[in-house]
Amino acid sequence: MSDDKTGPTQPIPNPKLTLSRKEAAVLLGISEKLLWTKTKASRIPHIRIGGRVLYPRENLERWLEDQASRSVK
Repeated sequence: MSDDKTGPTQPIPNPKLTLSRKEAAVLLGISEKLLWTKTKASRIPHIRIGGRVLYPRENLERWLEDQASRSVK
């Protein structure tokens, strides 16, 4: 018998500060291939830690807002 009295399971917000390539592509609604092409060209915010390439969530969100505002000018 479980002592868990939290009720229905609620989604846990993603507390991660950075996203993997797959997660970033999903967040942006683009393919991993397009994301990687933009990453290699330094056209999308990313960081390298060791051998990994990560995408800071807040930077991606700001970048996306900036791209959207440029398209309406």
